[in-house]
Amino acid sequence: MKRYFVKLPRYVIEPEEILIDALRHSDPLTERMELAIQKGSLRIFLYLGVIGLTILFGYSAYLTIIQHKKYLGQAEANRLRLVFEEAPRGKIYDRFGTILADNKEVFDIAVLPLMIPKEDEILSNLSKKLANIVGVPKDEVEEKLRIFRNRVYAQPLPIWTKVNPQIAAMIEKEKDNLPGIKVIGRYIRVYPGGPAFSHLLGYTGRITKEELKNIPNASLNDLVRRSL
Repeated sequence: MKRYFVKLPRYVIEPEEILIDALRHSDPLTERMELAIQKGSLRIFLYLGVIGLTILFGYSAYLTIIQHKKYLGQAEANRLRLVFEEAPRGKIYDRFGTILADNKEVFDIAVLPLMIPKEDEILSNLSKKLANIVGVPKDEVEEKLRIFRNRVYAQPLPIWTKVNPQIAAMIEKEKDNLPGIKVIGRYIRVYPGGPAFSHLLGYTGRITKEELKNIPNASLNDLVRRSL
């Protein structure tokens, strides 16, 4: 008696599956599960990719080349900030022990250019708060802040000098609500014998634009000698 072996396929297809496929696809030659990507669609994706990469590289070049100075200053300010504390000058006495030149502490209101808000609405609210404390028109305050906002400078720049100590105390109290505003204390010379002694003993004044160009390594906050 002969024996016959039938080799079954790797995957056995049941009759029910054939019936279901026949119902799903009436014409297997025309209906396919996978469709080829049209050339038009492929071109659209290609163009979109090229445009996206162009915008990305263009904006990166704008930040690294055009805005390099601005963000470098901000990075340096975040990493390191020099704080200058002005020491009082020595008192001058005559031979009888009378004070000819003394020191007096005064307060300036300064602005940190890199800390001033960039948004116009926030800047307007800051100007309003500061104007109410100092007692000057809001437009004047906002104009000054807009000028200083465009400067890349890490050191505080005075906007009002020798303000009333009460105003300085109020600003110091509200410093958390006044971003970019700082109160700076410093010493000035006073002459008990009258202002004529300043010309005899000498005095200092803030550096001018012309002196700033001629004096190496000078800054806007430096004081220079005015008389001997």
